Amino acid sequence: MYSISDHPQGKLFDLDQQIGFAPAVQKILVECGATYLRNRQWTISPKRADDLAATIDAWLADGCPENGLPKGGDYGVTHLANGYYISRPPKSMVPAIKRLGAYWNPANSSWAVPAAMTEKFEKLVAKSQADARAASEENWPVIPGVTVTVRPDGSIAVVSPFDPAIKDAIKSVPTSRWDRDRRVWVVMAKYRVALRKALAGIAGEAEAANDANEARLTRASSMRKIRWSESGTEITVASEYDSDVINACRGRRMKWDSFMKVWRGKMRHDQRDALLDRLIEIDENLRNPAHKSAPVLTQNTPSQGNTQTATPRRPQIIALDGKHNVGDIVRITGRAMVVEELGNAFEADDDIGSVGGQPGWEGEYVQRDYLRPADDSEMVELEAREDERRKKSEASRRCAAAKHTVFSGEPGAAIGHVPTGEIIWDNGGSGYREYVISDGEWLYGVIYDGLDGSTWGNYCYGYNCRGTRVPHDADLVTALRGVNER
Repeated sequence: MYSISDHPQGKLFDLDQQIGFAPAVQKILVECGATYLRNRQWTISPKRADDLAATIDAWLADGCPENGLPKGGDYGVTHLANGYYISRPPKSMVPAIKRLGAYWNPANSSWAVPAAMTEKFEKLVAKSQADARAASEENWPVIPGVTVTVRPDGSIAVVSPFDPAIKDAIKSVPTSRWDRDRRVWVVMAKYRVALRKALAGIAGEAEAANDANEARLTRASSMRKIRWSESGTEITVASEYDSDVINACRGRRMKWDSFMKVWRGKMRHDQRDALLDRLIEIDENLRNPAHKSAPVLTQNTPSQGNTQTATPRRPQIIALDGKHNVGDIVRITGRAMVVEELGNAFEADDDIGSVGGQPGWEGEYVQRDYLRPADDSEMVELEAREDERRKKSEASRRCAAAKHTVFSGEPGAAIGHVPTGEIIWDNGGSGYREYVISDGEWLYGVIYDGLDGSTWGNYCYGYNCRGTRVPHDADLVTALRGVNER
């Protein structure tokens, strides 16, 4: 079950898998003052080792009752003799409990607050609970599809369909963040008034948008050749192949679902109305072909008699629909070519590879690009663009090599603050930031790491700041200034 051995910190308790992960055993270890080391190993002072062993033996003799600390799960607070343990607190609460000296305890997957900070922590929890009670009594605005729930951890969860207006309103509230795991917006209860005002501001807009949705669906039901449907915030358009429908959907950044053979997309209400107006016009033309305007002929048309026969244009390539535009200068197998005309888009079948398509294009919309050789001025323009891309790529490579040199240098001196000087390169990060400072004698590579889960504290360059240094070098400075990410 467990073994006891000597350790520089006292006695080492090495637990096996049968009891090493048992919450009740972890509670016994914590209450006896043991410190978690690694891999189910705990250390304790020699004076208390016998008491700990006797307590574990008594627990085993009682049949291993499960009465320990909660591991993971929902938010909870457990009070033990040596402090508090908090499981799954909201992220906005973590900085506050860290300021109380809390540390992460991997043994029971919770934050541990030292007993010396018990009074301050109890005040923090009481304030959070008071805010939660007040938030539960708020008269929240009624918005279709939006649900506001007050959680026990002192936060407010807002569930809503995708809508830019709702998203912008919630993001304007302090402490708001998007919880990817639960797919909800989270706001601390202390900012309940700001959240209520933000939601109230869009309640009238949401009601007007709901009326607009009903009117739009009524208009869409009049179409016969095109099917329009709305599910929450997603628009679905289905029809037989028609280039006008394709262009209308692509113009609104809709994506082609090759499995369901429909167009899908999300957009604002005014954009939906504009797209529907265009589709109703196309549907009318599809139902009445005589109303459709005649195509513009680009080849020589016989003056009378026989039907026109178009001569294929050469050279041509097959490309994904929308990849090129008329007038683009491209390099095909080493030759500079100009896109002279775009053919109609069509759906690629299994034989697309036999006509110049690429593997994986099956089911996608492609088109023929008709090309002509580039003239001298177009060649100059293409070569200038290619030369500019090469220069940027080379500058980026030199900058990366210079960064590696600086951040691989000797450890920085323990000066307790960020070195003074000119910032010559900065990645622009916030929670995690890397930058290089020059004081004329040294180049300092500074790393600030304040992300959750990182080891916070004072390092050679101050709080959460560590780094390296190398002697000042003009070539390194030039390379770093070539690509500045700020």
